[in-house]
Amino acid sequence: MLVGALKRILKGQESGRYEVRLEQAISKAKVELDRELKLKNKGSAEQLKLLNNLLKSLERGSAKADTINKRWNALHDAGRIFINRDLKALTQGARTYERLDLDDRSDLALLKDGVSSARSIFAGKPGKTTPSPILDLIRATISIYKQMTGTEGGISSRELASSGPHYMTPLEELVLAVLSYMDGPYSIDATRELIRTAQGRRLSDFTNVESSDSKMDE
Repeated sequence: MLVGALKRILKGQESGRYEVRLEQAISKAKVELDRELKLKNKGSAEQLKLLNNLLKSLERGSAKADTINKRWNALHDAGRIFINRDLKALTQGARTYERLDLDDRSDLALLKDGVSSARSIFAGKPGKTTPSPILDLIRATISIYKQMTGTEGGISSRELASSGPHYMTPLEELVLAVLSYMDGPYSIDATRELIRTAQGRRLSDFTNVESSDSKMDE
């Protein structure tokens, strides 16, 4: 599937080096997902309680920076890692907790989103939050696609696609091919949503659902 997608994008040109880079990105994502699972399973119940305490402080809207810092420092390493990972995803890598201004409402809103996302992981709610390694993999795929074609690549729409509901743009086809190596399955609509999420500034609350349109027409 991956080789076929590359051949169609490059129109018969040499694709070996791009295939290697994509395979490296896939391997890295698998390692990160495994690491994320191990972190999640480490003291989940206590971690969830500590995250709830931090989230309640943020939701009250009147908590002082000292209180927030106290709640932050009480978290286990795993909780801080997940929050910082989500903050980076929300800000295109620009922010972590250490770079937030706790007297700034917009920064506190970012922190609240990051804590909520981390909380959903420890609360055991599958499908509610797209794992960061998956989004990072899609971003890497988009970057490689741009290097191959010189363009950003487009996202089609089920409603607007003139070629039918199973039509995919070359970028969508490549991302779906890459995602086929990860746990799934991912439908065409799920792939489009994940591309939008990876390119945007908000984390996705998209649930991956197997669909009959998860296979492209040949």
